[in-house]
Amino acid sequence: MFCLSQNATTIVKRTERVPLLIPQEMDFPMRCVLAILIGVSLWFAYGVFQENFSRLQNTQTSQCRLNFISYHSSQLEDSWLRRIKEWQIDPCSVFPEQKREAEVWINYSTSTDFSRPDFSPPRNIFSFFRYKRSCDGGEVIVHVEPLAFLTRHPFFCSKEPIAGKPNGDYVVDKSYLLLDWDKRRNWIKKRALYFDLGASTFDNGAGGNSQQWIIEHYAKRGILFDSIFAWEALAMNALDVFKVIPQQYYHKYHWYNFPITAKVEDGRNPWTVLSNTAESEDFVVVKLDIDNPDIENALVEQIMNNETLSGLIDEFYFEHHVNVTPMWPYWGQSYDLFLKDTYSTFLKLRKTGIAAHGWV
Repeated sequence: MFCLSQNATTIVKRTERVPLLIPQEMDFPMRCVLAILIGVSLWFAYGVFQENFSRLQNTQTSQCRLNFISYHSSQLEDSWLRRIKEWQIDPCSVFPEQKREAEVWINYSTSTDFSRPDFSPPRNIFSFFRYKRSCDGGEVIVHVEPLAFLTRHPFFCSKEPIAGKPNGDYVVDKSYLLLDWDKRRNWIKKRALYFDLGASTFDNGAGGNSQQWIIEHYAKRGILFDSIFAWEALAMNALDVFKVIPQQYYHKYHWYNFPITAKVEDGRNPWTVLSNTAESEDFVVVKLDIDNPDIENALVEQIMNNETLSGLIDEFYFEHHVNVTPMWPYWGQSYDLFLKDTYSTFLKLRKTGIAAHGWV
C-alpha cells in the first residue's frame, strides 16, 4: 500500500482531497493507519450501496406490482354515459356538436409524442386510470380513449369526408385507440403476454389484422411480448399460418386452430389457458372478436364476475356486437343488446382496472 513507503508521503501530500481527511500534523505511521481505516470504511460503504441498489432494482423489476386505485371518466365520456339511452337511437347525430372534441381526440391518439415524459392528453376528453406501485408508493396514470359515439373511430359518424376519407373508410380505422402503456413512462410488469381470440392470420383479418397491429404498436412503446397465444376457429394449414409470421416470434407463438368455448374450466376456454399461464405481475393484453356474440358475451361476463381472472388482464380489446343503426349494414339488426349495453359493459371492465377498448 502507498502509505508503507516514504514515497507515499509525497503522494499523500500531493493529493488535494486527502488533507481534508488526514491532518498533516500527524506523524507518518498515524497517517498510514488513518488512511487504511478510511479506505476500509469507503470500501465497506460502497459494498453496502451496491447491495442496496441491486436489491432496489430487483424489487422494481420483479417484485413491484401495480395496484389499481380508481378509474375516472372524462367530461366527454361522462356526457355519453349520462345520455346514452337517448343518444343510442342515432349516436352519429351528436357528431356535429362534438366534432371539435373528436378532432382533438384523434390528434392525440395519433401523436408520435407518446414517449415524452410530459405527454398528457387533455382530461376533458381522455379518461384515465390511477395505479399505485407497491414497492415505492408512487402513482402511475394511464390514459385511455373515451367511451363515446360507437366506441370506434368518431369520424365514422361524419357525413362529410375528413382528411380526404369518406366516413365508411373509418369503420375499421384503429387510430382512435390510445395506447398509454409506454414502458419508458409507466411501470411495466415482469412479462408481457398477448392473447388473441379470433386471430385470423398474423397479417390479415376481416377488420384488418389484429396480431401484427397490436404487436407492432406495443413494440413502438417499448413493450415486447414474451408469449403470444392465438385462437382461430377457421381450419388453416399450419405451414401457411407460420409462413407469414416473422421468425423472431416462432419461439413465442402458441397456435390454437379450433373454435373456443365459454364452458368454465374447459381446455378450449381461453381463460383456462390464461389463468394457468399469467401471473398478477405480468402485463396481459387480450383481444376478443370471434363474431359469435353468445360466446363473446359469456366470456366477458366471466371476466366481470371473477376477480382473479379480471386481476390478470391489463388491456382488453373487444368488438361488442349490438343493435345500433349506423352498424346495421355491417352487423344487421338481429341482436338483443343495444349501445347502452356496450357502455355498461365497458364501464364495468374499466372500473375493475382493465383498460377496455372498443375493437373493429
